[in-house]
Amino acid sequence: MATQLKSAENEYGIKSEYGHYIGGEWIAGDSGKTIDLVNPSTGKVLTKIQAGNTKDIERAIAAAKAAFPKWSQSLPGERQDILIEIARRLKARHSHYATLETLNNGKPMRESMYFDMPQTIGQFELFAGAAYGLHGQTLDYPDAVGIVHREPLGVCAQIIPWNVPMLMMACKIAPALASGNTVVLKPAETVCLSVIEFFMEMADLLPPGVINVVTGYGADVGEALVTSPDVAKVAFTGSVATARRIIQYASANIIPQTLELRQVGAHRVRRCRHRRGGRKRDHVDRPQQGRSLPGRFAPVPAPVHPGRVPRQVQDRAGRHPPGRSARHGHPAWRPGIEDAVRQG
Repeated sequence: MATQLKSAENEYGIKSEYGHYIGGEWIAGDSGKTIDLVNPSTGKVLTKIQAGNTKDIERAIAAAKAAFPKWSQSLPGERQDILIEIARRLKARHSHYATLETLNNGKPMRESMYFDMPQTIGQFELFAGAAYGLHGQTLDYPDAVGIVHREPLGVCAQIIPWNVPMLMMACKIAPALASGNTVVLKPAETVCLSVIEFFMEMADLLPPGVINVVTGYGADVGEALVTSPDVAKVAFTGSVATARRIIQYASANIIPQTLELRQVGAHRVRRCRHRRGGRKRDHVDRPQQGRSLPGRFAPVPAPVHPGRVPRQVQDRAGRHPPGRSARHGHPAWRPGIEDAVRQG
């Protein structure tokens, strides 16, 4: 049953609620529960997403499995055209996706504009060319002839983190699509607004079921996704602790896994009143639980020397340095450290 999404949109074109994307349709979650996506700089709710469960995962895997036979037999040129068109549309709305990334993640707009989005577009352009490069091989020996035949794996389970959601999404789905696989994607439940908006715009390019997106807490959907006998491969970017569980889950069916792991603690800056003299000083703290850096790129520079913070956080009171603007899309706008201050 298709979700009746609320038509109300805010100034950024964000809908009030988003469903799962399964089988080419936006549908309501089985649990009926939702999760708030929050702007970390203001604490305000940007939108709501579905809190998925095992039934949602099973439905998504079934859709991906049904779409696989036809998609796996598609011509390289067809897959290439789709990936090129995705890159073209991303370029056309470059600043829009960068703004969504910053609103939901809290990173500097400059980062979203000049790192996240160019890298995201580059992934689709790169693997568009790779579609024709996937071919077999003949090995001619004096006493034998060997033939290497390459074929798509099947349904790929892909789990991405919150720090660079658009880039991580592209790194996961672009090679999978280029090689004729279908996908069930599970984005981070805290930061996935840009990814969901991406699939809303690209839905008309892909046959139903080729890409499926299920949102929700990892504890509720992760095990069902990785242990399904219909899943042929797992790709994960995140923490070592979660990876250990994924390895255990995937070992049940002995399927290949791609794990991108790194234990890094992103620092945040907070301003508090010092006990002596009542003076305000800036301190560098570890992030709150659930907001530690699971990937390879910190949304807030780390470490930050306390003595150098005041210049970077002076727009907290609305005072911007000369020649700078706090408007979204301006290259000089850097809300990342300021957002971390407000979170503290």
